[in-house]
Amino acid sequence: MAASTTSTPLSLSSSSALINAKAPPRLPAAAAAVPAPPPPPSTVHSHSHLAKTTAYCRKIGRNVTAMATGEAPAEVVTDAETPEIVIKIQEAWEKVEDKYAVTSLAVAGAVGLVACAGVISAIDKLPLIPGVLELVGIGYTGTILSSDTMDIPNGIKIKVKAKVIEVEGPRGKLSRNFKHLNLDFQLITDEATGNKKLKVDAWFGSRKTTAAIRTALSHVQNLINGVTKGYRYKMRFVYAHFPINASITGSGTAIEIRNFLGEKKVRKVDMLEGVSIVRSEKVKDELVLEGNDVELVSRSAALINQKCHVKNKDIRKFLDGIYVSEKGAIAEEE
Repeated sequence: MAASTTSTPLSLSSSSALINAKAPPRLPAAAAAVPAPPPPPSTVHSHSHLAKTTAYCRKIGRNVTAMATGEAPAEVVTDAETPEIVIKIQEAWEKVEDKYAVTSLAVAGAVGLVACAGVISAIDKLPLIPGVLELVGIGYTGTILSSDTMDIPNGIKIKVKAKVIEVEGPRGKLSRNFKHLNLDFQLITDEATGNKKLKVDAWFGSRKTTAAIRTALSHVQNLINGVTKGYRYKMRFVYAHFPINASITGSGTAIEIRNFLGEKKVRKVDMLEGVSIVRSEKVKDELVLEGNDVELVSRSAALINQKCHVKNKDIRKFLDGIYVSEKGAIAEEE
């Protein structure tokens, strides 16, 4: 026999009887004793004032856009209270006699501000917004001043003029141009020891400009090493079947390479300014390049290496060529 179920419909009167019960709900003693404080009137007033001002300005902006596009302007609610700040601006604007001149000055000032910010951004390599913040003196989070120094050895003369540094030593004179860097170079004297130092400053520099300080000092150190010790590069001939023949010409300023991979072609390489090349007397098939400027010596060695590149063959198998085997200072090797 199947079980029968009965459902009693809940009428509105029965539900209201349940809601409007005689026994009131019990509340904790502490909650019943302390009433909830009302919200502060100042906060409510400020929020309503801000909302009214925002709505008023939004509708004015819509009307200006509608007038520019030729559409029907939006209706401004007349019963809404006009914000006080808008009333003050309107009163001040009505007192102005030459409105065209004031508007022109305001536009010119805004254009000048953006132009100055753009110039600062271009100089410091910053985006436009940080440039504006830097112009008004707020919001700049970079480093104001970054500096580093290096000692100048005894017997070395250094001249700094318009970011061109000249270094003079026992082996000669070298110079380098740093005008492409946004850095300040100056010679100072250490108060404690009395020794001369080279100081490099970077004002309001980016990370790239700050990193260039150490790079510039490293280049100056290479100049100092060049005029005191000099640089020497050694290169070796590598061949499997066809021996490479090389002859020095021009009093050590050029080299002619023959029989590379059995070719009849004569490869001639001129050394850069201040670089000399000789055949080693102690080691077979070795070239020695010497000079004061490390960049010129290394580039001369690279030119020789590039002249002996194997083409149209697997360079993993055909290793013929002239390669740099050793490099360093002349004084240290002697």
